[in-house]
Amino acid sequence: PRGARVRVIAPTVAPEPAVAQVMGVRGDSLVLRDPYTGREQVLPLDAVQALEIGAGRSRTRSTLRGAAIGAGVGAVAIGALGYAAVRDDTQSDPGLNALWMGGFFGAPLGGALGGLAGWSVGTERWVRLPPLTGVTVAPGRDGTLALGLARPAP
Repeated sequence: PRGARVRVIAPTVAPEPAVAQVMGVRGDSLVLRDPYTGREQVLPLDAVQALEIGAGRSRTRSTLRGAAIGAGVGAVAIGALGYAAVRDDTQSDPGLNALWMGGFFGAPLGGALGGLAGWSVGTERWVRLPPLTGVTVAPGRDGTLALGLARPAP
């Protein structure tokens, strides 16, 4: 659909998948707009190996990833502080103190902060469209374009 955010996989044109906005179809080509530069690009449909449409952002995966990274970083950072705080103390074992502080304070604190950071960023989700074998374009209602996509039978 016009205006949709898509990820185009066309290895003959670009080695990496490209994220763009659909502007329309011209004959046997897909017209895309780069969301960062605003440049339009015409891409032949036969060069498109796969087309994925944006399905919004997922907060769950990025929250869990951020929490895991944050817990590790927090445990190491607070553990290092705990080690430095008692390394000259003859009454305590600095290594054991570092483990306790890192495990009980650093990991939960870092996990919480990392989870919040991951939640705020989110991860984009993509849904792969069936392979394109035929595209038809017709005038739609209110001056819009109606895009018809045909795919091979299973």
